Amino acid sequence: MRDRMLTLGLAVFAAHLLTACPGDENTGTRNGEPGSGGSTSGQGGASGAAGAAGSAAASSGGSDGGSTSTSGGAGGSSGSPPVGGSAGGGTGGAQGGSGGGSPLLAIAVGRNLDSGKDELISIAEDETGATLDSDVQSFAISPDAKTIAYAKSDRLFTMPTAGGPPSQVATLDEFRRDSLMEWSQDSSCIALTTTDAQGDLALRVLDVDGGTFDHSIGLGGVSSIRELWVAPDCGHVAFKDQFPQFRGRIEIASVQANATPVELSTDGWKFEYGADNKVVFADNVGVLSADINGTNIQRIASALNRFWLSPDGRHAAYRVLNGNDVELKHVKLDGTGVVDVHPTLAPGGDVWRAEQFWSPDGTKLAYVADQDVDDQRELYVSNADGTGNMKLSGTLGPDQDVRHRDGIARFLWSPDGNHIAYVADAETDEVQELFVVPADGSAAPRKVSGAMQPDGDIDSESDRVNRFQWSPDGTCLLYWADQLADTVIQLFAVSALSSVACSLDWLPGNGLVGLPIDSDEEIRSVAVIGDSVVGVAHPKGLPVSRPSLRKAGPTGPRRLPMPNTPALSTYEKLGVLLGKVFNPTNPKLVDILFPERKPHL
Repeated sequence: MRDRMLTLGLAVFAAHLLTACPGDENTGTRNGEPGSGGSTSGQGGASGAAGAAGSAAASSGGSDGGSTSTSGGAGGSSGSPPVGGSAGGGTGGAQGGSGGGSPLLAIAVGRNLDSGKDELISIAEDETGATLDSDVQSFAISPDAKTIAYAKSDRLFTMPTAGGPPSQVATLDEFRRDSLMEWSQDSSCIALTTTDAQGDLALRVLDVDGGTFDHSIGLGGVSSIRELWVAPDCGHVAFKDQFPQFRGRIEIASVQANATPVELSTDGWKFEYGADNKVVFADNVGVLSADINGTNIQRIASALNRFWLSPDGRHAAYRVLNGNDVELKHVKLDGTGVVDVHPTLAPGGDVWRAEQFWSPDGTKLAYVADQDVDDQRELYVSNADGTGNMKLSGTLGPDQDVRHRDGIARFLWSPDGNHIAYVADAETDEVQELFVVPADGSAAPRKVSGAMQPDGDIDSESDRVNRFQWSPDGTCLLYWADQLADTVIQLFAVSALSSVACSLDWLPGNGLVGLPIDSDEEIRSVAVIGDSVVGVAHPKGLPVSRPSLRKAGPTGPRRLPMPNTPALSTYEKLGVLLGKVFNPTNPKLVDILFPERKPHL
């Protein structure tokens, strides 16, 4: 939900952008943007308590992952929460844990067509599945990927993703399937929408770690909200109301009994928690900051309703209209220290919006602009202090550009910040291909995408996010293209660097990743997990659909089963952990690639 959140949730509906060029301005002439150790414990549980169905290796109480549960707990009667055991207790194992086991791929809510009930299910990388509970209304995975929170009837539960019984956290006044649930960044508390004693919409904020607070916050007549943010220290919560669709009123409140929300903005576009107890948000006029309690609001920049927070949370980069030019600057959160990122642009020049400007370490900013020649968009980089500006995209012909679409430039920093990948028609006009260049300009760009059939392109037509991405280890680039056959979009992976082989060494010679899908399906989201690739498949053309998982790896393609769940609910999300290995001494979270839900830029 948040750019900086580590939770890897996949919403089954896409946030669509309004298109024009070159950015999300509100002037009418610019485009306005809308706006893991597996979880398997002994099979058991009576009616209403489905238990956690384990694999054969774990059902007898084995210690396959190094963590063993010697007691399955009470199986429960009808309507009780699940536990890892039989109705009378019994034994069960917790496959995974610190010793290894099969990493957890996904948590989902699905409709069991036999019972007609919605079940919370898990799918592990070894293709085993478990039903964790039934009659579940919603769920959220903690940012550290260790805990599942879910609402069931009038109760809120948490459950370890590595296996174990659930714990009841609270009794809820009301929780609907459209209610929001959001963890704090440190995974110690959770906020959710509920109702107050008068039946009005309210926020409930609970400490799920130590149980020290449980507070309700009235929303002052707000009938619905679409976004919710919990402060890193759990001391404050911010929210945006539902309407209009992509901007709305942003308010913030202290997590105290009877707290009164403070209004930050009536036409907010974006909100983030910065460093030093500051919050940053944008409205139709520019960028503002405030203390974390909503006081000391100040406008720190006139900007085009977006900002990009630096990795250390102390600077906000922003695009500003200067005459007819769109320039890139950044500023400290107290409004001082404005830096011009680049030299003067060519008359009519613009810096295009991007998924990321800042390098991972915050020492540089990359951007695409027609800086030297109007209407010729090229890739540049500057030091964070504005010095050392250089062009990285080499020499382009008169009609050649670094790719942009829907006002978003198509480039991405490598995980270590040493290279930048970008799409351009640098060799053949109108043929979009993938290039990599060192961020220090020490070498010329190198094309990494394979030979295209005559009408082939890196695909960026079907959605509004980058259709290429680095693998988490930085050795591979994955991209979508109709490289082999016109209009047949397939997923490819190639070595990103000339000196290092792509870690997906099982791929065929053309780099094609063969995720198994039917003719009426499409893969919308992909992640790299070790030496495998996992994708989320949806029926074509449906913004809200029934997702399922596909995997390709050294052992071949697989369709990952959804246990006892023929159809995933159309109203729920598929929360995908994709690569969290539950090793407490060396946790590793693998980022989702090609997120279906567009991050707020």
